[in-house]
Amino acid sequence: TGSWETVSGEWQTKSIESVKPDPARSANPFSYGAVAKDHALTVAGDWFWDNYLCRVAVNHEAPGADGLVVFYQDPQNHLLFRWWSADAEHVSNARQLVLVRGGKEQVLASAAGAYQPGQWYRLTVKATDAHLEASIDGKRALALDSPPFYGGKIGLYAEHCRSASFDDV
Repeated sequence: TGSWETVSGEWQTKSIESVKPDPARSANPFSYGAVAKDHALTVAGDWFWDNYLCRVAVNHEAPGADGLVVFYQDPQNHLLFRWWSADAEHVSNARQLVLVRGGKEQVLASAAGAYQPGQWYRLTVKATDAHLEASIDGKRALALDSPPFYGGKIGLYAEHCRSASFDDV
C-alpha cells in the first residue's frame, strides 16, 4: 500500500489473476483494489500539492462509480472526478466533476458517457488554481474554470462498487 492512507471503504493489494500467477514474469503483477458498499477513498501526497496532473489506470470490474480525487483537504472537502457505469441510474450524467465541501456534494459539471464494466481505462485530472480538466483515455471528458479551492492530496475513489482495480498512478 506504500504511502496510501485509507479514508473509507476496503482497500487491498491485488495480485495478477491467472492459473499460475508468476510475478517474476509480469511487468506489473499488482494493482490496488477497492470494495465500496457506500464510498471507498484512499489518498496520498501532501496538503500543499498544487498545479499537478494525476493519472490512473482503472478496471471497473463491476457496476457503480470510480474516480480520482484532487485537492483533497479532508473527507469533507475535496474535488472529485466521478464516473458511473452504463448499468447505473446516472447514465445521462455519468461523468461528473463534484465539489465536496463541508461534507455536502455539489455536481459542478456533468456529461453523458458511462463506462462498460470489465474494461481498463486511463483517467486523468489536470488540476491548477485556474482550471480543472478531466479526461478518459486521453480525450477530454469535463472541464471547469476557477475551481472553488486548490491544493491538497490526490485520491482514488469508488462508490457502490463490488470491485475495482487501480494501477499505474
